[in-house]
Amino acid sequence: MGKLELKNITKRFGDIVAVNNISFELDDGDLLVLVGPSGCGKSTTLRMIAGLETPTEGQVLIGGEDVTNVTPKYRDIAMVYQDLALYPHKTVRENIEFPLEMRGNYQGDKEKKVREIANTLEIGEMLDRYPSELSGGQQQRVALGRAIIRDPSVFLMDEPLSSLDAKLRNTMRSEILQIQQTLNETMVYVTHDQEIGMTLGDKIAVMNDGELQQLAEPKVIYNEPANEFVANFIGSPDMNIIDADVRESDGAVEFTTEGFTLRSSSISFKDLIQGVDKNTVRLGIRPQDIYLPENLTWEYNDDQTFTADLTLIEDVGSVSNLHVEVNGLELMVQISGMTDLKAGDSVTLVVDMEKLHFFDKKTEKRFTDTPRALAEAE
Repeated sequence: MGKLELKNITKRFGDIVAVNNISFELDDGDLLVLVGPSGCGKSTTLRMIAGLETPTEGQVLIGGEDVTNVTPKYRDIAMVYQDLALYPHKTVRENIEFPLEMRGNYQGDKEKKVREIANTLEIGEMLDRYPSELSGGQQQRVALGRAIIRDPSVFLMDEPLSSLDAKLRNTMRSEILQIQQTLNETMVYVTHDQEIGMTLGDKIAVMNDGELQQLAEPKVIYNEPANEFVANFIGSPDMNIIDADVRESDGAVEFTTEGFTLRSSSISFKDLIQGVDKNTVRLGIRPQDIYLPENLTWEYNDDQTFTADLTLIEDVGSVSNLHVEVNGLELMVQISGMTDLKAGDSVTLVVDMEKLHFFDKKTEKRFTDTPRALAEAE
């Protein structure tokens, strides 16, 4: 069984704490993506699962068995690295078959096993070629085949796609997901690319400075980030996070920033601010939740609008990123498609109030309740 569990794992290198008290549990068949910036501890965590590093404290369990001090050879794992480490003097067939040769006691038909895996990976016609005769994507498939043939309990992948170009990276990302779903094997995938995490993982674990910031399904991570770091790391462009003063006025709740004021009379907002120190609120607005009025299909009112100056436009094709400024406050807005607007234009913008996020200025943690969550609960 491919159940994987980390219990209070800590790794120190001298006075440096690379990983600090991380715990999580994966069921058989789960695909977890470990994401975070360089140096956050994600690769060190993967290496402790693999047995390439020994935890300073804590336990690693695979299939319910404590393997904390078991060597990699006996952990029933397979690992794919960024550096694919294919043997240049061996053919594709020999590279894929190599783990069975090392095992020495495989009783099945090796050739049949190799061909089945190669056909699944669409490299069945390349078995007699050498790695130097393959493209980057084909080499990646060979490395995957070499891992699959081991039939491990857990697959570990350390940024295997980072050296590929963007188009091929997207293709291989989809293929890895299809392979994982076909095999239904437990997989831990490490990357700094949050887009891969959002599209590939059943669950995402966001790390920073050696600590686990949040572990949840992708939609939960995106819609309910645990703190400001997660809110900024997951989602592109970054979330707009702004200091805000909060007060009740004429039966409504006002959020006043350096640049503008938003108001709502919704009971959800009134419930939200009960018991909150109103001078410690930071307001989070994703760029995708700010709209041009002409792009809206739903009704809005003036209390959720503000006017800003357009300073820069990044047309990406399917979307356009608008850099705007209002009274010295810089914000990012993302709209669908391309636009005829020009830098220097003054634009009216509409905020989807139900998708606002609120963070504690002192702790940077997200308030548990949001307007959307409170409205759904009513």
